[in-house]
Amino acid sequence: MLIVLLSLPGSFDFFVKSAHLQQPAPLPSDVGRMVRFAGKQAVPGTVVLSEDEALGRCLVAMVPMRSPFLDVYSWSFMSTAEATARRTDLLEFWTRWRQGDLNREVVDRYKIEAIVSLTPAPGITPAFRSGRFYWYEIAQLVQAM
Repeated sequence: MLIVLLSLPGSFDFFVKSAHLQQPAPLPSDVGRMVRFAGKQAVPGTVVLSEDEALGRCLVAMVPMRSPFLDVYSWSFMSTAEATARRTDLLEFWTRWRQGDLNREVVDRYKIEAIVSLTPAPGITPAFRSGRFYWYEIAQLVQAM
């Protein structure tokens, strides 16, 4: 009984403060469709690289996928040098992608199996498209590029 009495003020405070919180905004429809597709398509543990960081976070949070680098608390599990190297690799990957080139060194280094880009690959039909996002399987890209 004493424990219940002692926890009441904290519980009351939690509910009072929670009542003022805003509901999170719903996901944009193109993000929702891409997340649903990934959930059906990808094998758990699939490594996906997303050009849009917000979509990448949604994929990793909502689908059993992995990402080569999301800058969320990276300081807690990798050195600054490694985080910088990954950032540089991914910037180079997307720069070359926009020029129509698949950076196979980065694909191999991070074992990337799929990419979600904001820029379509010239002459290659994506495995899935949702609004501004294009999903490509790496095997499909390696054959075509």
